Order: sequence, then C-alpha cells, then structure tokens
Amino acid sequence: MDIFQSHYTTTKGWSDELPDYNSPQTLVLVFGHSSFLEQQEPFQEIINKYPDSIIAGCSTPAVVLDHKVNKQGVVISVTRFWNTRLRISTREIKPDETPETLGKQLAEEIKEDSLSAILTFADGLSINGSQYIQGIDRVAGKTMVVTGGLAAYCGKPAKSWVLSNGIPKTKTACVIGFYGDSVRFISSHGGGWKAFGPKRKITRAHNEVLYELDGKPALQLYKNYLGEAANDLPKSGLLYPLSIWSDKPEDNVVRSIMNIDEEAQSISFAGDIPQGVFTRLMYGTLENLIDGAEQAAQNLQEIYTHNPGILSIVASCIGRLLVLDDDVEMEVDAVLKKLPDGSRQIGFYSAGEFATLNQGACALHNETLALTVIYEK
Repeated sequence: MDIFQSHYTTTKGWSDELPDYNSPQTLVLVFGHSSFLEQQEPFQEIINKYPDSIIAGCSTPAVVLDHKVNKQGVVISVTRFWNTRLRISTREIKPDETPETLGKQLAEEIKEDSLSAILTFADGLSINGSQYIQGIDRVAGKTMVVTGGLAAYCGKPAKSWVLSNGIPKTKTACVIGFYGDSVRFISSHGGGWKAFGPKRKITRAHNEVLYELDGKPALQLYKNYLGEAANDLPKSGLLYPLSIWSDKPEDNVVRSIMNIDEEAQSISFAGDIPQGVFTRLMYGTLENLIDGAEQAAQNLQEIYTHNPGILSIVASCIGRLLVLDDDVEMEVDAVLKKLPDGSRQIGFYSAGEFATLNQGACALHNETLALTVIYEK
C-alpha cells in the first residue's frame, strides 16, 4: 500500500502537496483542532482531491504526525491500498437512541462475510463510549479487531467533531470496514499508570457514575488519597485515574474522572463503571507513561519482520497530554522507534480510546495510548 502524510495550517497551507491517490481503495484519515469546525477550507480541498475515497477523522487538542505532536492545524494520512476494499457508514447521534443501538446499527451496515476489521470514531461529547463499543462488538464478535477513539475538544465553548462526507459535524459517529484477506489490522495498548492504595470493591455504581467503594462514599475515599490535590477536582482527577477489573488485575481498563457531585458524594467517569468489580487508584510519572507507550509497540512483535508499508494510528488520551505536557512527543517517538523502518504514523489525543482487550472484544480505555497498526501482506 502507498502512504502519504501532510500537516495543514491556516497560514502555510499543506506542508506537502496532496498526491493523486484518489480511488475507492484509498483511506483518507484527517485529525484536526476542534476550532476547524468553523474552518472548511482544508476539508473542501480534501473532498475535491479525493471524491471516490473514504474520508474519516475527528477533532483533537493535539495532532500526531510521525514523531511530532502539534497543537495547531490539521494532519492527513492518505493510504492507497492495493488489495483491500473499504466501506464507511456515518450517522447522527440522536438523544432518543441508546449508544449501544447506534453502534450495533452502524456495524450492521458494513457487515459482510469478508469484513476483516473495523475503525470507528464518535463524538466524545455526545455519546457513552463504553455502551457504543459494546454495540459494535455485538456485531463484530470477539475475534474481529475493532479500534478507534472518541473525538476530543479544546477551548470554549466545548465542541468536538467527526467527519461526515468529509465535513466536520458535531453529534456524529462513523465506522470504516476493511475487507479481504490481504489487510493486517493489529490492536495494542499501553498505559504506564501505577496502582497505589488498597484494592476496593465497587459496591454501588450506575453507568458512568460511581457512588460507593466497599460500602463507603466514593468521593470522600477518593479525596482522602489525593490530599491537597483534592482541592483542584475534577481537573486534578486526570492525574489520578482508576484501574477497574473483574477477575484479573492484568485485564484492567483505566477510567478518568469527568466530574464530581459533592451532594451525592459521587464521581462521574469517561466510561461505564460496572458494579461488583474491583478498583485501585493510579498515578502517573513521565517515565512510567513513556514505558507504557513503548509497551504498546512491543506487543506487536509479529510485524517486526514485515517490509516497509506500515501505517500506525495512535489514539492517546488527553489526560496523558496534560501529564506529559512539553514532553508529550516522547511517547509518540517511543512508539515509532519500536516499529519497522519506513513506518508512517498519524494520530490524535482523544476523549476515550478503543482497543482490543487481551485478544478479545474491543473495550473503551481512558488515560491509555491505543495503537493500531495496518499493513497489507
């Protein structure tokens, strides 16, 4: 497959001229600052250049291109497959439709016997990502690779977008299907967060809201561990996510805090909190998070002998962006260095990451670097 990448800014335009890769077997991935919801110029150019191609992507506070992270502009990756067929389905997120129903219906619209993998993006401000991906999993099953992420925002007012027919739209979700035996689609993820404090059981929770741990008010227990950092909640909560698991701690997913309710003594998270599972508090350091990023790439040993022609898609949490700050490029550089020479990388900082959990069904992750590697044999 052929891969081209470029970075767009309003002052300089595209860093490299867009190639003539238009075809039904071309995937055009676009990630950009949330402010581009009102700036249509680069998207119109992309639509005109690639009228027969699959165009997808979403908003983010920072874009990834190879080993660089930029908080401005739009990045594009144009991948022309040789032997892989593509399809896309896009729908509006409606308030009277459950996220699970939406995910299920989108996946059903692209389901065929030759479907090999699914890439999906959804508006993080408008959907419960846990329930949405469960709907896709019901159609895809536990053996099919499903990856992607939730669109994030920056600035005020808060707005995030997903591309629909090449145009950024709010309250939107899409799925892209990859068909045939030639495509290789591998999902991995890494965190690097370290657990501390005792293991506790979630004794009362509903959807994304946690009420009690070991029968005690969740918010009060959480504050006890944070100390002075509790004064800056919910913002400081991004630095202290929760690890949750059912049977084995190594099967955990990470959940980041979105809001707190002092009256109810509850905490809202960016994803469902199942009642009856176990949890521990976590913290991150620069070194630990970089190690987690490297681990995501090290999990992909099977591609190390493959020839160049590899597309790496990174979806890393906005919480990691805040923790790593000026050193954020270290995590994407760590991933790219572990991939074969000639690999190209594009990505975004998300409100939630979709990645396979222990070779099973896809799950929503927070505070995680989710890595998708695509190539053709």
